[in-house]
Amino acid sequence: MTNNFRISSPLSVDEMLNLVQDMRDVLDALAHKEVPGDEYTIDDLDRYCRSLIAGQRGSLGRTVPDSWSVAEHDDGMPADARVDFVFLPTYIAVATLTRVLVDDPTLAKSIPGLEDGLRRGMSFATHRRLEGHGYDATRGMIDAALIFAEGGVAEFLSDHPDFCPELLKVLRDLKQDLAKRISSGETAGVWGEEYESDFLAVLETLRLLSIPGMEESIKSGMEVPLDETKTEIDW
Repeated sequence: MTNNFRISSPLSVDEMLNLVQDMRDVLDALAHKEVPGDEYTIDDLDRYCRSLIAGQRGSLGRTVPDSWSVAEHDDGMPADARVDFVFLPTYIAVATLTRVLVDDPTLAKSIPGLEDGLRRGMSFATHRRLEGHGYDATRGMIDAALIFAEGGVAEFLSDHPDFCPELLKVLRDLKQDLAKRISSGETAGVWGEEYESDFLAVLETLRLLSIPGMEESIKSGMEVPLDETKTEIDW
């Protein structure tokens, strides 16, 4: 597993895929309480978290600052690649830093800038409202929500709602939208693929996010689904 956040320079799709997978492996191990351990020590975790904070990206061109893009730049990068190589690693980094902050606050607080970097990364993560690109919007949302679940992001924001109100709102909106879609039976994707079990899994990860009046608004149909309010960003 990696103990150093890196970017692909020059750009290589295969390398970027591997870099994202390396990040995912660390998060998975953290979520399963396998880190720190004999093979991946607390010093490795400390070094990795410090590299995430030091490596948080500035503007890549069209992409605004505060991501954890594994791409050196976004020149000519299509929208689906931005999801895979800009937003996905950002979701993973946010989940990783949240998990460390929750599970080992002493370590987290010893790393200068961790809380500020995490807060800014959470804000960046709201730009797509967790959705994927195009026909993969729903699948991308499910994957992002489950990544956040590994980091305990919803639980953390439930306990600290002022830490990043923007992301808290996105997660609450997502919970409300999925509950409405399940109750109305609208759980199929654009190609007819069935997402009910995935929606239920995501809702379980968001169970601690209380939403006053949610049941009433679902019954009355007052809330607009997320995919009707999302505006496609131009980067």
